[in-house]
Amino acid sequence: MTNAGQDVEAVLNLHPFHTVHVTKMHERYPDAKHYGTARHLANFPDLNWQKQKTEDPELHSRFASNFDFSIPRGVDFISDDENVHFSSILAYHRASKTLHVDDTLMYIRLPALMRFFGLSDALSFHLTLAKALAKRAGAAREFRDWAVEMAERWHDMENLCAAHTATFITRDGDESPLHDRIIRALDKVQGTLDSHERKFG
Repeated sequence: MTNAGQDVEAVLNLHPFHTVHVTKMHERYPDAKHYGTARHLANFPDLNWQKQKTEDPELHSRFASNFDFSIPRGVDFISDDENVHFSSILAYHRASKTLHVDDTLMYIRLPALMRFFGLSDALSFHLTLAKALAKRAGAAREFRDWAVEMAERWHDMENLCAAHTATFITRDGDESPLHDRIIRALDKVQGTLDSHERKFG
């Protein structure tokens, strides 16, 4: 599909804590331009990185003909806690109506037999949201506003490519739109956001 790698123009690393593949990707696609977050560049300084980082708005503009990008607000993009992997750069591929997201949103698709008995699949925000929220006033509101804006901005999305678990593909027969699923996922973390607001304002 990639003409032995010759057709790969660029590799964009979208999650600061997803790094186990980095060296191999540089080796496999040496002629591609490799973009990483500040953490990628800091942790792998000897690799051939582009100067622009994947969180930079200028980079988002460079690939705007194919992708829209969004970074969650109200949360630490690169957490001081190595175990908090909540935030990432979300990339929406307009042509395929596919949202690529690592960890920020998680999708679990249960086996067909379990779905037959009424157990649903699930879309949710990553479990580390409470730890990822910035410890300052207004952070919970910023996150809530971002999530709604993101869902509305990409209201026509049909597919979700998430890290670790499963992909959501509308043609598989799922009737509930991704937009609605994201709003429901936001409703499920309302208690976390309320608790943060009570503590920090």
